Amino acid sequence: MVISPVAESADPPSHATRQRRWPGARGRLIAAAAGSALIYGLYLLLVAPLPAQYDSPGLYLFTVLGAGWDAFFLFAGAALLLFACAAIVWHTVANLAAGGAGPPAGTVRRWATIPPALFAAFLTLCQPLGSRDLFHYIMEGRILGVHGANPYLFPPSAFPNDPFFPYANWVDYTSPYGPLWVGLSAGLALVGGQSLFWTVLAFKLAALAGWAACGAIIWSILARLGWAPLAGT
Repeated sequence: MVISPVAESADPPSHATRQRRWPGARGRLIAAAAGSALIYGLYLLLVAPLPAQYDSPGLYLFTVLGAGWDAFFLFAGAALLLFACAAIVWHTVANLAAGGAGPPAGTVRRWATIPPALFAAFLTLCQPLGSRDLFHYIMEGRILGVHGANPYLFPPSAFPNDPFFPYANWVDYTSPYGPLWVGLSAGLALVGGQSLFWTVLAFKLAALAGWAACGAIIWSILARLGWAPLAGT
């Protein structure tokens, strides 16, 4: 049985074909990135600016937006728009990859790194309104780093006079996490000192660094395997 070599793979698209396909795709990517940046930017400026809200105990998302249906639909609409922008990016890149007409490698690197880094920077400057767990982590760090006690034995409620105690949740629970995290939390608490703002920012910057490190590791793995990093996101 003889298999025709023509059926094995299609010829790669010409340079002219790439030039025709990329401008339209680039426009869709720009629109999706701009839409996402607008949503994150408005959230940072109008809903959750960290410098203005970090010292407000018990503050949650719907405390700021309100408890009515209009607030719910506003939040749901923004979340759906973000997912829609992500879907546009995925569909656009998948079509480019399937047609073999993707952009140059340098362009791929920029699109795969700059918009996510911008959005992550926006969120780093946002007050954590979806959960108060960050403030529990801060208290765990202070129990070890500032008070010299064991956060596996003493919960935050054992230190009611700590200036950061009013901001914590789960105050009767000891730390459920491993010693590596508790040690890191203690170091970050010492870096922040007695400033709640700088302590919150130190924890958020540590999270940002962890996110960036994970992205770099994934990129390195995909590069060794020969996969296009952007096409799988």
